[in-house]
Order: sequence, then structure tokens, then C-alpha cells
Amino acid sequence: MTSRIRNLASAGVLAVAVAVSGCESACTSAKLAPAHSDAERAQAAATSLPYAVVVDPGKFPPIYAERLADALRASGMFARVDLAGAAAPDVALVATVTAPSEGAAVIPILTAVTLGLFPTWADETWGLAFSLAAPGSSAPPVAIDFRWRGTTFLGWVSALLNLAPSRGDTPNQGPRYAEHVAATLAPHAAEIAALVDR
Repeated sequence: MTSRIRNLASAGVLAVAVAVSGCESACTSAKLAPAHSDAERAQAAATSLPYAVVVDPGKFPPIYAERLADALRASGMFARVDLAGAAAPDVALVATVTAPSEGAAVIPILTAVTLGLFPTWADETWGLAFSLAAPGSSAPPVAIDFRWRGTTFLGWVSALLNLAPSRGDTPNQGPRYAEHVAATLAPHAAEIAALVDR
């Protein structure tokens, strides 16, 4: 009898684990990057920053430099984007992470126990803030901040929430994210060019 109870308990734990892992992406709803106006999108499309950039994590873990490099590449604004330490010739700019995204340290216990029926939610910050500077220059860096904040939900309710155009399960990926990064960079194009032309 004890063995049977143990087997049933193990099966229950496994079922919960499978349900939660299966729900991890399908049952997540986060606020997507802000939408931009036609004028802002047009400005971004007309802006080109033909410079090679290396990305440094600054005082943060390397993962944030990797995320920033991915975001800058996705924006299509720069000629080349590499991580610091890579063999990168003709570097014109150094991008340094100054503020990371901020996830919420929440353990979705009720969501796990109820197999996603009871949602968990928390406010989170997506995107990054960084500075751009010319290597070896004493000129003040250009500060760029493409972060946004919103409530993230975990649970089956996310499937309904994600029907809204402003929500999704991968807020830091996709065309809308790339457009947001580009639209945030474009108004600073003259300042960025001035760093290189000094």
C-alpha cells in the first residue's frame, strides 16, 4: 500500500511538473514594447548609423550585454554589433549597459498546484538602458533607454490576454521589439554621429 501511495505521489508530482513546463510559454502574457507612431517609424526607417559597435556589460552580468547586442542587431541601425572581447576591427562606438531589465522574484506556487488555473502576476521591466561612447574619448556618452514596464501574468488566463495586440509571451523578441529599439535610437542619431566625428 505504501508503495502504491508513493507511486501515485510521484505520478502527481510529474504531472504537475509537465503541466507547468508546458504552460511556461503558452501561459505567459507580458506587455509588449510600446507601439510607435507612423512618424516615428518613418524616422527610424530613414536613419542609418553606419558604425561598428562593441557591447560591454558594464557592472552587470554578461547576459545583459548579450541581450543588448541582440537588440541592437535586430534594430538594423548599426553596421555591425559585437560583444566586448571579440576580435572587432574598426570599432567606432562602445555600448555599455547602464540598467538591465528587472524581473519579479515570484514563485508561482498556486499556479503550479492548480495547473495554471489560478494565475500569478507581477510588475516587470523589459528592455535595457545603455550608453554609447567613442573609445578613448572624453566626450560625454549618449544615454539611450528603451525600457518599459507592465504586468506579466502566468497561467491559462494568458491565452485570453494575449489576444490583445499589446500583449504576448515574448516581449523582448520579434518585429515590434526591434521597431521599438530602432525608434528609440533614431532621435539620437545626430548625437551618436557627433561622438564618432569629433
